Amino acid sequence: MPEINLNRSPEAIREESIENEIKQETLDKKKKIGILYKREIDPNDGKEKSYVYIANPYESHPTLVKVEIGATEEEVEAIKKAIIPMQETHDILVTLATTYKLGQPVLIEGPTAVGKTYVTEKFNELLWGKGVKPLDFYCSGQTDVSELMARWVPKVETAEDRKKWVEFLELADTKAQLGNISQEVAQKEELPQEQRLALIHTRIQELAKSAGLSDKTQWKLQYGAIPRAMGLIRNSDGTYSHSDTEGTGFTLHIEEVGLAEPQVINALLKLRGKRGKTADSIQLWENGGRTVKAGPRFWMVMTTNPPEEYISRNEIDPALARGVVFKRVGELSEESLKLAAEHYFTYKTGERAEGKPDGCILDLREHPEIGREISEIVAVFHNEFNKRLKAGGEKGRQQRIPLSLDDFSRVSDYILGVQIRSKESGYVDLTETLRRAVQLYYLDRLADKDFKDGMKRHFEEILTGVTGQKVFEGTAMKRSEILKTLVERASVSTQDISQEVDHLEDIIGQAAGDGGLPENIRERLRKMAQKQQQSS
Repeated sequence: MPEINLNRSPEAIREESIENEIKQETLDKKKKIGILYKREIDPNDGKEKSYVYIANPYESHPTLVKVEIGATEEEVEAIKKAIIPMQETHDILVTLATTYKLGQPVLIEGPTAVGKTYVTEKFNELLWGKGVKPLDFYCSGQTDVSELMARWVPKVETAEDRKKWVEFLELADTKAQLGNISQEVAQKEELPQEQRLALIHTRIQELAKSAGLSDKTQWKLQYGAIPRAMGLIRNSDGTYSHSDTEGTGFTLHIEEVGLAEPQVINALLKLRGKRGKTADSIQLWENGGRTVKAGPRFWMVMTTNPPEEYISRNEIDPALARGVVFKRVGELSEESLKLAAEHYFTYKTGERAEGKPDGCILDLREHPEIGREISEIVAVFHNEFNKRLKAGGEKGRQQRIPLSLDDFSRVSDYILGVQIRSKESGYVDLTETLRRAVQLYYLDRLADKDFKDGMKRHFEEILTGVTGQKVFEGTAMKRSEILKTLVERASVSTQDISQEVDHLEDIIGQAAGDGGLPENIRERLRKMAQKQQQSS
């Protein structure tokens, strides 16, 4: 008999129950991400609040992270359906939940398609409600640090004056001069804030006068991404406002931090707080050294692609790397790639549009058995394409157009809405449709003819060759033959249903005319006929 621990607390029993519930829902069904919604009493204030428990069910004894959220139960379920329950996704999600709960900035480095940005956005929806995205800041070689911190902008009346000022402020020399003004003010810490502000205005007016612009123009301070996220307030009506001292705080997402210029890195370093946490305040020298406090829900996530695989990406600055939780994520496993493909080609991801799309002969959304076969074909091809691309790349081309799960999405949309009809059977020719989709979304990106021809032959071998054969219903068949068989079954079945409904409509007309059927049956048949007529 297994040993029974009689000293287990109610909390331990509850945690195990939640862990088992998450595991069963995710691993057994392979349909939902490891997120469990609960309404519980907050012991600090006695109020009932919404929480999610997040765990990686692929682990034998997963970390269970509890986070208070703003999403409703219905929104949580919708968010879960939009996330593919891959192992790597769970890994990122648990990292995000843990660092958010502990108030620690996190940097996630990983290749395109692993889900860095997408999972960050979905986690933010859990925190704030479905559809609410984080405050995004994208780094590039042209990024101006004032967009991250703050800048003074002129108050102008006419479009002509506004154009002149915009052109002036966009000049590289102007940006450098404004940066120098901030540095000068930062060195005048002994001055009261009012005098520092006066110094800023004086220097800006001198700069404007030197450029032939009016030195009488009034100026206003425009906050950048960091102070806006630190002091954000979400009002009860869904709008947003700001407070330097009483803000709630919000999620700041720094994208492609590997492309950040040194001045942007220096600004981000100001967010390093004590004991590995995010800073609870910053001094904004662009505003004379005024302090901006971080609200309790302010949190920073940084994402980037690895420098060894992408042109122009830099190694993460060592000082910045030390100040964050650094999470490196690898390529998606073959198992995860297959799971993602199945979700896309059985149309489990995203919201389904009403009615059959224009250009659709057979609605594949109604036939998951076909979608699963297609997902196997595309996943195998996608994986091999990616391997060859990374192993040798294209001859004579330094840049590589990376693959992503968006390619699955594009192909699944194509084979649903741009279907090729077989001239022989009149049904959809899925083999030819899929061939054209792969040409458009995979092969046409390649400049290397030998590479392209090789991948085209590989895809044909999967579709119509011996290598791609599999046992289908006890018989070894080519993939193209399997698709043809499934399409014929689905098409005949659809036609049979349509003919049966037409026959039913005739019966309805006769029965309703002679009064031979009870009224409740006649009414039900009328509704069935109306529903069929609307769908057709």
